[in-house]
Amino acid sequence: MDIYSYLNSRDVAAYCREINHSFNAVEQAFIINDCRHISVEEKLRLYQEITDTLPDEMMSEKAPYFLCYHDDMPDSFHSVLSEYVRTLRAALEQYFIPEKDAVYSIILKNSVWEDAYESQMLHFTFEEAKKELLAKFDEYEIEDAAQKNLGYITKRHIGSEQYERVVISSDGVIVSFLENTCGLLDLFDDIWVQIPVPFKKGDLLCCINEFGWQNPAAPSYEVMVLSNVCYQNRSEEQLKQLLRSYSSMDMTAFGYWLEKNGKIYCECTHEYHNLEYYRGEIKGDLRLLKALSAHTKGEIDTEMLLFVFDAVQREHAMKETFPGWDFEKGYYAKAGIADLFVKRELCKMVDKGVTKMMRGVFWLIDGKLHAFPFDGSYPEGTAKSGVTYNHKKLWEFVKPKGCNHPFDWYPRGRAELTDRDQAVIYMSPHIDEDMVYQIMEEFGITSEPIIRYDYSRHYHCHLDEEEEK
Repeated sequence: MDIYSYLNSRDVAAYCREINHSFNAVEQAFIINDCRHISVEEKLRLYQEITDTLPDEMMSEKAPYFLCYHDDMPDSFHSVLSEYVRTLRAALEQYFIPEKDAVYSIILKNSVWEDAYESQMLHFTFEEAKKELLAKFDEYEIEDAAQKNLGYITKRHIGSEQYERVVISSDGVIVSFLENTCGLLDLFDDIWVQIPVPFKKGDLLCCINEFGWQNPAAPSYEVMVLSNVCYQNRSEEQLKQLLRSYSSMDMTAFGYWLEKNGKIYCECTHEYHNLEYYRGEIKGDLRLLKALSAHTKGEIDTEMLLFVFDAVQREHAMKETFPGWDFEKGYYAKAGIADLFVKRELCKMVDKGVTKMMRGVFWLIDGKLHAFPFDGSYPEGTAKSGVTYNHKKLWEFVKPKGCNHPFDWYPRGRAELTDRDQAVIYMSPHIDEDMVYQIMEEFGITSEPIIRYDYSRHYHCHLDEEEEK
């Protein structure tokens, strides 16, 4: 059996394979039970393979915590696992049998949704509930390969808090069975195992979700900066104490998370073995965790960490100033805050990853800005430098339809970028300062630019000629 392939975390699996770590029978069974990409039937087959091929283990040594609550169980893990398999099969068979005091209901979940769809319909048989669930799978069919659906069919007993539940994949396969009565089916809840992980203090991590993968659209509050893993830096005697005193709920990794308001708090996850390196985008509030990660690893000093926190919190305050909807741009101008609206739009560009300031040229024609960031769309209008446009060359390709004026008729200017990424706007003095924010928006300028009014003949327009007369 390739036990590494059943670990949910690709990073943990790769690490265990790299160090050629050997798992005993208890640990392998734990990994199989926790696996989120195989069916219950496959798990039952693999449990049998474990008892057939791996040496037996003493529960008192490898899973002593379990015996604290099941002192009537044998000390042989093979025996306990075999009894677990028989109990699970019997529970599954009973689950499918209709009972007069029991009803079935469904829930549909998606790997990206924050909320689940919960049906209000009740069924007296599993097959009826499954039929509704499969219909909902079709109704909520997803085209994005970066999403998945899962279904839950719960059997509830009227007049009792008892329930049993199966989790079903979108192809109708049962991937797990859950129930809330204490007994042998709690076997893996009452076991603590040590699974080697490659993670170090300060790593930016994300936990594998119930769908068996890292949410590609993970909200920022699902990402963490690792502080420590429960078994790391422990002596042999301390590790034995963990076995004696800990359950699966104590397979913890401590760290720092984000609240939805951008604040940071310290907590733990109970599945250190299901963590992966976070591979998503670093934007929005996640920049706080990125800074904290870098500070924890000694890559930035405390001054820079505090600067990041202050900058992001100020950005929060600015965004929250505006309503949740957008008025027309002209409406903001009438209120006298057109500049703030432009800054807000620039923040949106940053959130979308459009953060690169662009060089280019512009004209003010009949009170409207005509801007042309340099993107190579007009190769004939490219300046000698090759990194921006030339007003005269470009004009023939961009002048308004029906316009017979030369390129220097209208007030004009250009956006430049220094070697230190400082934005500089050169423009005719006939362009009002109020236009600066529109120019910033057009060229993606996200920081305060240097404004240079050019009074030389280079930027003369017909307005200058009229003044000279």
